[in-house]
Amino acid sequence: MSSSTSAPIQTDILDHIVFLSPPGTLSSTIQKFTDLGFNVLKGGSHADNLTSNALIILSSKVYIELIAFDHPLDPPSPPSPDSPPHPHYPPGSDERKARENHRWAHTRVSEGWIDFANLGTDEGVWKVVNERFGGGDGDDDGNGGKGGGEGGEGGGLYAAPVEGGRVTTEGKVLKWRVTPPVVSEDEVGKIKKVELPFFCEDITPREWRVPASEENVTHPSKVLAVSHLRYMASEETFESTLSKFTAIIGTPPSLSSSPSPSSPESQNQNQTESQTEAESQKSKEAKEASWSLNSPLFHEYGTTLHLSTPHTPAEVARATGLWEVGFWTEGGEEEKVVETGSYKISWKSIT
Repeated sequence: MSSSTSAPIQTDILDHIVFLSPPGTLSSTIQKFTDLGFNVLKGGSHADNLTSNALIILSSKVYIELIAFDHPLDPPSPPSPDSPPHPHYPPGSDERKARENHRWAHTRVSEGWIDFANLGTDEGVWKVVNERFGGGDGDDDGNGGKGGGEGGEGGGLYAAPVEGGRVTTEGKVLKWRVTPPVVSEDEVGKIKKVELPFFCEDITPREWRVPASEENVTHPSKVLAVSHLRYMASEETFESTLSKFTAIIGTPPSLSSSPSPSSPESQNQNQTESQTEAESQKSKEAKEASWSLNSPLFHEYGTTLHLSTPHTPAEVARATGLWEVGFWTEGGEEEKVVETGSYKISWKSIT
């Protein structure tokens, strides 16, 4: 790790945000975001030969990664007329093991915001965050990678970085280091949870990975930068998640709470409901913590990371994870929202 005389390692720079699509559907997702007014650039295939991507680059040099697995883990059951009769990844093969162990292979989100990355400014970032969290410097390397590390036994949040990369459609080879969070699993089903962001540090020049030319960062919708990210945590995990994000970002959050919006059911409750139950309903509050994030290129509008407990029925259904991404736009409508049962996108005008 860097000596005490070195400049502190910055860990609060937003690098990119990941939108996951069902296997083999990247083209339709590209069209969906194009229809929303984004200038979508073709990316390429990742070095693991499991996923392909496309990019939406903003003038702040933060980008949105549209990503999909190239093939499902198994053919659909029952099979469709055009589905292959055998799995693309044969049982017991190294390819299948890699697909099964991928960071996003078993998440409950089939389509939507799945993850985000902060910019790695030093390959020792994992030790810095682990020390902030109080889990030691995490010298157990874990298994690393976008598949996630199994992590150190000392309670650290992150495993050591591993190299990754992809080949662009022009054949250019890009290389980077990913610092992954320690993988956790559900008690039931052993489904990997994407709980914390990863860090991405460039080995080849960042402009190769993020070609932010004037043409590439100009969008029909006049999008300029990310205004906010909203990450959901349950009531039970809010405090622990808050501690983790504070260690990751390196600054304390601003805290707030507000009455949770009443559901239609609660609004139509019989007037004979007991006073105790009514007061209990009123006392429920939605918790929120907020941090300011930096961008690779400074912009004056600001980007905020919100950590919230669920407010609405859709958020309750989503439960945990990255739920909403908002964008600053130049001119146009004051506010626009696209919301499905899986994700939310919003736009705010700077004028």
